[in-house]
Amino acid sequence: MINALWREVRGLNGTAIPYKARTVESMLFDFSYARSQFSVLLLSVFASIGLLLVGSGVYGVLAYSVSQQTREIGIRMALGAQRVDVLRSVLRLTLRLTTAGVIIGGVASLAANRLLSGYVARVATFDPLILIGAVITILILGVAASSLPARRATHIDPLNSLRHE
Repeated sequence: MINALWREVRGLNGTAIPYKARTVESMLFDFSYARSQFSVLLLSVFASIGLLLVGSGVYGVLAYSVSQQTREIGIRMALGAQRVDVLRSVLRLTLRLTTAGVIIGGVASLAANRLLSGYVARVATFDPLILIGAVITILILGVAASSLPARRATHIDPLNSLRHE
């Protein structure tokens, strides 16, 4: 039917070019879901910003913690601690901090879940698969964000750290 309509329009005016022919049903369908799609897009943008903040926050806290522990790490290395031991210590700190953040964030997300389910259509009030995926993502992000401070900690020169303190 659309092809027949285009032939008629070209017959009336040869220079007219039909742009986008759609049925009224498809326009109403798109319009009815536009608000829900916008809400999902907005939540996705905020979630991405949240992940960026998590990564930069973990990096900042660990970089500061490693810089504060330079003398302690230098003493440990002077007493025979290997780089693996220092790396393990920094990663242990990372997992402790990230786990505490995940627990606090998980409780807050469960509390806020009822509020968000009213804004987005067909959202389950509790989806353990999504919650587990978010926890794993944040733990991986925390470990990745701690890789640079942990690497810096393994390259601390014991003599320089003790001399400057």
